[in-house]
Amino acid sequence: MKLKCPKCGSGMEIQRTFDGMAYVSCGCGIGDTLKYSGSDDEMFLEFLTRYDEGLVGKAPPVGVRDKKEIAEMIRKNRPDQTTKEILHTKEDYVAEYRVLEYSEPDMGRKITEMGLDASLSEGLAGLGMERLYGFQDEAVREIISGNSVAIDAPTASGKTEAFLIPTIQRILDHSEEGVYAVFVYPTKALARDQHPKIRQLAQSVGIRTGVFDGYSSR
Repeated sequence: MKLKCPKCGSGMEIQRTFDGMAYVSCGCGIGDTLKYSGSDDEMFLEFLTRYDEGLVGKAPPVGVRDKKEIAEMIRKNRPDQTTKEILHTKEDYVAEYRVLEYSEPDMGRKITEMGLDASLSEGLAGLGMERLYGFQDEAVREIISGNSVAIDAPTASGKTEAFLIPTIQRILDHSEEGVYAVFVYPTKALARDQHPKIRQLAQSVGIRTGVFDGYSSR
């Protein structure tokens, strides 16, 4: 079925909003918010019926919630002033407002309890690290033991340290054998972004680092 505006003859648009509703509108300025039936054709027929009955007027602002709905979304949460202004502005579409509780990750051992080389422990202490997160501790144990590890953790949660610490420890354990480590990154930008962090800890124990990619001089 072609969704043709009963007022101007132009094509109409149906947009799903929130709470199972849909917004039927035309560029000429008419529109209506209806409960979404699951079929655009049925929605349009209902819109035409309401239009014929004189129940459709100027298109209301899309997505604007009333004060009661906003209060229900906020509930016992205490948003900051900027968030309050956005929620009550009646100029922005607010689909949902929720506050996600942040929980501290499980903690692992203290650096001094891990049996690391003294120079590495001192280097970590110099960076302000006193204790590892649980997933870091587990990764360090497994990598030092020579096992393969896949780490799944959020951005900026300490994944680099989880593989860097055991790698440096293994290099120190086999320093007389001339051991090298290669970290492979999917992009040049990411490799160069991570290198300063790697270099800082590596240099604290006397290990040289470098980046080798398409920008490196031969």
